[in-house]
This record gives sequence, C-alpha cells and structure tokens, in this order.
Amino acid sequence: ADNELKISGYCIDIIQSVASRANFTYEYLPPSGFGSLCRSNNDSNTSETVPYLPFYRNKYLCGQSDVQDENLQTNTSYGTDFYL
Repeated sequence: ADNELKISGYCIDIIQSVASRANFTYEYLPPSGFGSLCRSNNDSNTSETVPYLPFYRNKYLCGQSDVQDENLQTNTSYGTDFYL
C-alpha cells in the first residue's frame, strides 16, 4: 500500500544487526512535520500540523530538524543522535 513505510539499505541492515546483538528494539518514523525546516503540507486545508504524514517521508531536512531542533529535543522523544 502507498501508506506503508518501507525502509531498506546498508545503514538499516547495520542497525538491525546491532539491535539483535545488543538486545534492544527501535522504531523508524518518517519526519514528523514539526521541525523548523519542515514545509507545510500544501494539500492540507488546515494550518495544524498532522504528524508523520506520507507527505513528509521524502523531506530530508524536515527529518534533520526533528533531530537537531532544541525545542523538539527537550519536549519530545525526537532527541536522538542521528537521522537516516
């Protein structure tokens, strides 16, 4: 389906391998839409941000700002060390 998030590649394989050996779980999320570098969804009839829409999946800078924006790091769980 079009709404299904499919992620693959070398980095993904490495993270899967490390997670299985270190016994931890993780979840991949597309950009939230809340970051300072996110452009709004022009198809939306509202100014309210709806998180994790398929619209944001190819917005690399939006994902970057999810990780690097200080206000998101302190108020949410976006405060990770990297983004893919």
